[in-house]
Amino acid sequence: MARTGTVLLLLLLFLTAGCTTAPGGTALSGEERENVQAGVRDFLGDANYTVNLDTVQIEKDLFVVRDNQTAFFLDPVSGRVVRAEFSGPSAIALAEQTMLYQDAMDGIRAFLQNDEYSPEISRIVYENERYRIEGPGILFRVNTTSHDVVTAELIGEEAVSAINQSDQYHRVREAVSNTT
Repeated sequence: MARTGTVLLLLLLFLTAGCTTAPGGTALSGEERENVQAGVRDFLGDANYTVNLDTVQIEKDLFVVRDNQTAFFLDPVSGRVVRAEFSGPSAIALAEQTMLYQDAMDGIRAFLQNDEYSPEISRIVYENERYRIEGPGILFRVNTTSHDVVTAELIGEEAVSAINQSDQYHRVREAVSNTT
């Protein structure tokens, strides 16, 4: 009886061997794997970038590829990145190579009227056609389509000094002075 049980167990393991995934991963079809890889590459604008497809999870009906410094959330139907998160020096450097980031920084520089502005960045999040760029004392949300700054939060002397050249800053400051 034990021998029959062992044979059945081995047969079951043999038959299901192709259905297993790496620890923590979700089984993807070949087409889904290609769509995830292509979606991340398209978002980054890097045809050679590879993600670890064995770590793909499904969260809230999205494919999620995550490592210790990046996360990509993809629509499973279109394969399009709908959210991306970058934190840490190597991930920030990766994000800085994307056209969306470069367009966002162009929008921030135009908003501040400072073509040389290059803040220290600690986190970048892309979602809903907006880039959220965070660093010590700064937060910018930029529309990636229009390149307009939607939100600017500057805290502290160093961060606020970035806007001293801006006409918007001087107009706001003058308006506040006139109302008090």
